[in-house]
Amino acid sequence: MSAPDSAAQPGADWDDAKCMAALAQLEQLQAQIDDLRLAIPRIIEPFHRPPNPSTFKLYSQGVIGSQNGIKALNEAWRAPEVQDILAHTKKSFEANQDLAACASVPSYGWIERERRERESHKGPGENTAIEDHSTKLDDETISRVIAEAEGTQPNIKLQAQNDNRCIV
Repeated sequence: MSAPDSAAQPGADWDDAKCMAALAQLEQLQAQIDDLRLAIPRIIEPFHRPPNPSTFKLYSQGVIGSQNGIKALNEAWRAPEVQDILAHTKKSFEANQDLAACASVPSYGWIERERRERESHKGPGENTAIEDHSTKLDDETISRVIAEAEGTQPNIKLQAQNDNRCIV
C-alpha cells in the first residue's frame, strides 16, 4: 500500500490497541463529566444542614472541588491525544456515516480492558507496579457520596456525624 492510499483511508494507522486506548481515554473523560454533574449538589449541600461554623468551609470546599474538576476536564479535553482521537473520529465519520456498528460497542469497561491488555503484553521479568486502591475520604467526597445515595433513594435521608466518621 502506498503512502497516498494509507492517507486516504481514515484510521489506517489505528490498530486494535490504539482504538482500545482511545476508548479507555474517552471513558475517563466520560467519568469526569459524570462527576461534574454533581457539582451543584456538592456546592449547595452544606446549606441543607443546620447552620454551623463548618457550613462556609464545606461550601468553599464544594466550590473549589468543582472548579478543580472543571479545570481537569478542560485540560484533559485539550490534550493532544484527545484531540487526535476526536480528529480521527471526525475523519472516520466523514468516510462512513453508518453508525449501526457502534451499537454493538460497549460504553464502559475500556479502562479495565486496556489495563489487562497492557499487563498481558509485559514480559515475565518486568515488574508490575502495585496499585494502591485505598482512598481517603474528604468532606467533599463524603458529601458527594451522600448526595448520590439520596439522589438514587429519595426516601432515605442520610447525614454525616462525628466529624464525618459516622453516617446515619
